[in-house]
Amino acid sequence: MKKILCLISVFMLIVVLAFSLSSCECKHELQEATCTTPRTCAKCGETFGTTIPHKYERVACGEYMRCKDCGANSNYSISEHLYLGNCGEIGTCYYCDEQSPEILEHTYKGNVHTGVLKCNKCDRQMCAEDIQGKSTKDLTGAERAYIYWHLNHYLTALSSSGKYLYTENEAFQMTATKFNLSVLYLKNDFWGGGDFIDNHDFYAQYYYK
Repeated sequence: MKKILCLISVFMLIVVLAFSLSSCECKHELQEATCTTPRTCAKCGETFGTTIPHKYERVACGEYMRCKDCGANSNYSISEHLYLGNCGEIGTCYYCDEQSPEILEHTYKGNVHTGVLKCNKCDRQMCAEDIQGKSTKDLTGAERAYIYWHLNHYLTALSSSGKYLYTENEAFQMTATKFNLSVLYLKNDFWGGGDFIDNHDFYAQYYYK
């Protein structure tokens, strides 16, 4: 009985060794992964892992970006024009020299502490005169943010003793006078009505980033 068990053990050991040797038969020579194939053994073709990301680069304005290694289109990212030039004038694309369909607008960013909105390209500061006389539907996002900052400033301004400097009516009247807008519009539409969320979003966009 012991001999039988011993023979069985020896047989099992041989099977295990044979299986191990067969599984290690190929000493892999791995080639680096590309954007189309994972790491691959040059001898047996076995693959390991996944492919690497495509390296997309622009081809031409209005066309999909293309992988510089395999030539595949991105199918989601189109190369856009980059129009450069003076604010208030027609621009020219940096890549293809095409003229912009519209004049270049100022790119305003604001100082939340002072309320100043300054163009990143030409350093021009927005002023109340830019807004006076405009109908409210023609206000740009930056102009809405500029009005919002002043109204919010007047409503929350505190004295050294911690008391509000202006009443709510005074704050609305001062803002309306500064920008030549109606108090009714500021109260019902711009601040507390249907446009409230939009105007706050403009404020956050131009003053918080």
